[in-house]
Amino acid sequence: MPNHPHTPPPAPSAPTSRSSVPPTVPPNRPVPRPAPTPAPKSGAVSWDAFKVIVIGTVAALLAALGYVLTSGGGVANDGGAKGEGATQSAPVSHEKYKNGELPHSALTSIGNGHQLAKKPAKAFKKLAKALKAAGHDYAVNSAYRSLDEQKDLVAKLGTLDDGGRAAKVGTSEHGLGTAVDMTLSWEAVEWLRANAGKYGFKETISEEPWHWAYVN
Repeated sequence: MPNHPHTPPPAPSAPTSRSSVPPTVPPNRPVPRPAPTPAPKSGAVSWDAFKVIVIGTVAALLAALGYVLTSGGGVANDGGAKGEGATQSAPVSHEKYKNGELPHSALTSIGNGHQLAKKPAKAFKKLAKALKAAGHDYAVNSAYRSLDEQKDLVAKLGTLDDGGRAAKVGTSEHGLGTAVDMTLSWEAVEWLRANAGKYGFKETISEEPWHWAYVN
């Protein structure tokens, strides 16, 4: 037998069939890419931002009218605002005295240092009792205003005719002893709108939901 040197067999070649390629990306196809996140539409506003805008707008409007949102979501007068109870289709005083000139003997206390003319005061006490019984709290901020008190308010806030927020002296429903300003929740305002008429009171100035006057 010829003495040929031993030659090792050739190394097996790497598999070339497609079945041996890991199937991560199909052949001849582009690598898929994630869809881009759509940009927000021009002018679009989120719900949270919309609520902030609305609340800010309402608060600014209320402030311009002279009352503020209370912590409980109600309304309270700041002592003036759009005529601070300026007489509109002025009711007749229930006493024989001029606006702002009612003597102490013609007034009756409704609590917390506030007074009304006798007949409105009696009616208001019944109204207030019913309001409380319905589960609504309130606080009287202002009632009868003498001429001197009206003058002080005008000095502080200016008159409507001059761009201020107070009624001219002698033209306020408060000077007749018939009107009250109150701090109220919105629920209390709605209750009053539905029931105050039973006691002779009316929301005489639509822009002032805290202002209620006796009109009977």
